[in-house]
This record gives sequence, structure tokens and C-alpha cells, in this order.
Amino acid sequence: MDLRKNHNIPKQSTARQYQAVVDPPMGYQLQVDFGETKLRNTNGGKTKVYGMGAVLSNSRFKYGEWVDKSFTT
Repeated sequence: MDLRKNHNIPKQSTARQYQAVVDPPMGYQLQVDFGETKLRNTNGGKTKVYGMGAVLSNSRFKYGEWVDKSFTT
């Protein structure tokens, strides 16, 4: 906003169009999300844990996993 005001750049807004798309055949699409949180451990301290969740688009089968080391590619 400040850059537009300082350099007199007009804001261009375009309407986004949304529509449903056809699901691909079974086994071709998967949504994966990663996250992290801190949990209290048995010593009273906190441990950071990393989570991964996946959902198959066609069957809606869900999978999740929590680990104490960050995920790597």
C-alpha cells in the first residue's frame, strides 16, 4: 500500500473465477500438509514435534504421522 501511494501506482483488482474440476482417476492426486507444534514431555519440558497429513483425493483415505525430527526431502 505504501509503495502504491509513494509512486502513484493504481491498484488493479480482478475478479477470480472459481469452478469445480473433474477428479483425476484413482491414485493420481494426493494433498499433503506439514506442521509443527510443541508438546510437554515426561520431564516437564517441551519437545517440538513435526506432523504430516495426507488425503487421497478420490477415496478420501487419510494418513498422518508425527515425528520428533523435521521432515526432509
